[in-house]
Amino acid sequence: MLHIDPVKRVAGYYKNQFKLLIGDQESNAACNSSIYYPLDIGSIDLDIIKLFDVFSDPNETTDISHFHRDIVSELVWDVVEYLKYQEPLLCQQTKDPDGKPSEDAPYVMPWLCPRNECGSVN
Repeated sequence: MLHIDPVKRVAGYYKNQFKLLIGDQESNAACNSSIYYPLDIGSIDLDIIKLFDVFSDPNETTDISHFHRDIVSELVWDVVEYLKYQEPLLCQQTKDPDGKPSEDAPYVMPWLCPRNECGSVN
C-alpha cells in the first residue's frame, strides 16, 4: 500500500512487514487550490526517510533505516518507479455536489456521486 501527499511532500509505503516513511510527516503545508501538484520525484522529500518493522515494532518506535539500507533502497525504488507514471494532482474539490466533472475540476470524484452516476471526462 502506498500513500503520497504531494502538498506535504510526504509518502508512506507498506511492503511485507516494513513501513517506509518519506518526508517530514509533521508538515503542516496546506493545499492551494490554484496549484497543480505534480506526482513525480519532486513530490516527496527524500532527505527524510524512516523504516519500521511493523511486525516486531507495531507502535513504530524504532527507526531501523540505518540498519537495513538494502530494504530502504528497494522500497524507495518502488515509490520512484510508481511516480514515473503519475499525472499532476489538482488540489481542489469540484463545486458540483454530485461529483461530476466540471470546469473547475475536470475529473470524477466517485465518493460524491450518487450510485455511480458520474459522467466521464471528454
